[in-house]
Amino acid sequence: MVRKGSLYLALCLMFSLASFGEEFLLSADEAVRILSAIPPWPTNSAIIALSGSDKLSAEALTGWQPGDTEFAQALSFTQLKKDRQAELVEVYSKAENAFLDFTHARDDYNYRRYWARYGLYDQPEKPVMELVEFPPDMPEEFRFFLEGLQYYYRDDPDTARELWDRVKALPANKKIYCENWARTLTADSYSESDPYRTIRELEEIRKELQKKTHLDPKLTACLLRCEASSYAAVTNYPQAMNCYFALNLLGFRREEMIHSIANLIMKSEGADLEIAAKSQAVAKMTTWHAATLYSNFRLGTLDVVDMEAIANWLRALKKAGRLEDVADLAAVAAYRIGDNELIEEAIKCAKYMSPFAGWIMAKKKLSDNKRAEAESDLATLFFSFPNMTPELRNAIGRDLSFLYLSDQRYKEALKLSLASDDWQEASYIAEQVMTINELEHYIKERELENPKDDHNTPRLKYLLARRLAREGDLKDAGPYFPRLAKANADQIMASLAIGKNTTLPASERGSAIGDAARGIYYGGEPLFATENAPDWFSNEGREPRAYFFRDRSQSRLAPVSEDEEKRVRLHAKRVPARQLCLDNAVSQVWLAVELLPDNSDSLAELLLEAGRWTENRDLETSRKFYETLIRRCPSTALGQAAQNLRWFPQAE
Repeated sequence: MVRKGSLYLALCLMFSLASFGEEFLLSADEAVRILSAIPPWPTNSAIIALSGSDKLSAEALTGWQPGDTEFAQALSFTQLKKDRQAELVEVYSKAENAFLDFTHARDDYNYRRYWARYGLYDQPEKPVMELVEFPPDMPEEFRFFLEGLQYYYRDDPDTARELWDRVKALPANKKIYCENWARTLTADSYSESDPYRTIRELEEIRKELQKKTHLDPKLTACLLRCEASSYAAVTNYPQAMNCYFALNLLGFRREEMIHSIANLIMKSEGADLEIAAKSQAVAKMTTWHAATLYSNFRLGTLDVVDMEAIANWLRALKKAGRLEDVADLAAVAAYRIGDNELIEEAIKCAKYMSPFAGWIMAKKKLSDNKRAEAESDLATLFFSFPNMTPELRNAIGRDLSFLYLSDQRYKEALKLSLASDDWQEASYIAEQVMTINELEHYIKERELENPKDDHNTPRLKYLLARRLAREGDLKDAGPYFPRLAKANADQIMASLAIGKNTTLPASERGSAIGDAARGIYYGGEPLFATENAPDWFSNEGREPRAYFFRDRSQSRLAPVSEDEEKRVRLHAKRVPARQLCLDNAVSQVWLAVELLPDNSDSLAELLLEAGRWTENRDLETSRKFYETLIRRCPSTALGQAAQNLRWFPQAE
């Protein structure tokens, strides 16, 4: 007898109730308890209670092939020696990782290709699955299946199906592990050309799996994902969403899958939209999508098409009588499109006062000029409900930060941003609003309050160090740099100290200053880069799509104060770190040139190097370095080569 709460029971529940009927998950008491949460994502403890296991995760369920444990079991039935079995397991693990890396690259390609339309990225290059030849002594079912999977990823379904047919043609005792995988992906290979065929074949596989005493969660996840995509392709959105719910209960939480289906639902019409709105489960997930579209509840990120789609969905919800079931989320979605009438209606019919409803009510108080009450409500929500979703907590924290900044309470705003884990906002305040003294004082206070460093304090220190370095105070910046950056800064300062020591020979001082110039040019960016514009250091040089100050400049409820705007203007014309490093390095080179002797190789090499630094950025300065080289070092090999070429010789 199987105990309630086991993984077996959870999986059988998914496969047995009403053939994935519209409300099948909601008919189980455990599932109702989980899915009735707002937002409708089960907690880890709820999953453990349902499955009896704490080992299920999205990573564990990722991949489109049997796990290496199954492969090792298959090898144990062969006559291969243990050493060879171990080698084949390693080959299989590498193939498994290669497939996983490719799927990540493909997902990244699809993401970048979508946003390239809006200019966020350049048009990406499509990844190609590399073909690998698998060892002939690998069990045939695995070899044929993996070879087919390669062609499946190369968009060659015909070849993939031929190889998977070879798996299915093997004797029963030779296809224990891969047959159902081959059948599932063969069915999925028709999803674009004939999705109804895919659905029929996947239903047959599911009915057979239902009779088994053991279900592989990874295969189950693969089957559910294929079914979800096929149901979405034929606009059977409730069925598609139910498959994703089942995946969620397995522990496979991929929000982008829910978003993609919900987006299709919101933009559908007629009967498809009505059927979707009548499903309690689909209503929850689609309204959650409408409320969180483009993350963090930020306003100003919705285009006209998005706003019309949300309005279309909310009208369908109201018509279907489902508004009460999703009142909190509907209020957030209505707020995003500026439908004040629906906000009021949704809040009135909310079954209980949740953080969602409280947040919307606080925002209405702000719009009604009840600022003190709104601030008090937001602070209560932020600090008294630690278990709310990160998206909602960050949204509340951001609104509260707006108010603190508007009141010139910069330290409180920074503290709140860090508590929200909103580094973009925190770095804006720390770098462009607070003075260096204010920031340094706050960091010391923070260290006293929290002796054990959290992950934000070191980031603040590094930001402060770079601000000090840009002001020319590399010595005071030193203690705040992380280890590698500090070593570079210390080396530069040591070289400059030698250069200033008038008791040393001029040539030694000049060589040391030249070394400092090289250190600044080649390794100075981590010492001088800005966290926000113009360098966007923590974002690898890319400006984020939603920039905090630009968001706030349009806020009517908590506008940017004159004091904050004045502080930000001081940073508006900051020189990029690359240019700053070049300018500082060039200044040090000229100091070194004054000290190094004529016709010395060290002087010639430094002038050549500096000329190369500047020839593409500052041709006039580069020409001065060239003229100095042929004037001061005519007897050196580099000087003579420069005279012959009438420019710098190519570096060897």
